[in-house]
Amino acid sequence: MWGRFCSGIDHAEWIVAGVNAPAAPGADPEPHVMLLPQERTVGIDDWHTSGLRGTGSRSFTVPELLVPDHRVLPLSALDPGRPAPHGRPRTTPYRMAFAAVGTVALAGVLLGAARAALDTYAGSPSGASGLDVSALTATVDTARAMLLADLDTLAASSTPGGTAEERARMRRDIAYAGTRCREVVNAVYEASGSAVIYDDAPVQRIWRDANAAAQHPTFDLRRWGATPS
Repeated sequence: MWGRFCSGIDHAEWIVAGVNAPAAPGADPEPHVMLLPQERTVGIDDWHTSGLRGTGSRSFTVPELLVPDHRVLPLSALDPGRPAPHGRPRTTPYRMAFAAVGTVALAGVLLGAARAALDTYAGSPSGASGLDVSALTATVDTARAMLLADLDTLAASSTPGGTAEERARMRRDIAYAGTRCREVVNAVYEASGSAVIYDDAPVQRIWRDANAAAQHPTFDLRRWGATPS
């Protein structure tokens, strides 16, 4: 087995990996997640990237390994509207479908990057230029408020996991928030002057990290930009 983008592999004791496998004998393969002990994996030194270098999201291989049933879960079981073979807590987060909220944390990375870029810019000599920091800050605050409102809607939905429209809106707004935050970071970078090209410039690191994060398919508005009517 071979996997990619395994963030934190150097520090974690367990790895969550994805695999296509039949849920029952004779069934068609479907996506599953499984827990693997990190000590049984072999890391590959390939995380040489333009940004997000600190995540250490290296690839890995796994020699032959038997994974017990209690460490394997069909991805469909993360939908509150579907049976869960190992049971499901009754607390609010477990009422939200993984397909809708599984990537909202990735939007948090871009929200934080955008705020960091604005804070860094405001405290720099370039901060006296004509960049409208107030408007850009409002963009970030609006993106955050939109995601929090979507989460509240899913948590309060009368449909387990949310309706199709509520889920689609959540996915769209994650993509929208990430895209707008990327644009904020890029605006700050472009207004930061020639010194920003040096590797020790904080805005350059933020810019690289934000643009690397925004390459994730969850921020593709062409894919997630519509909601059911």
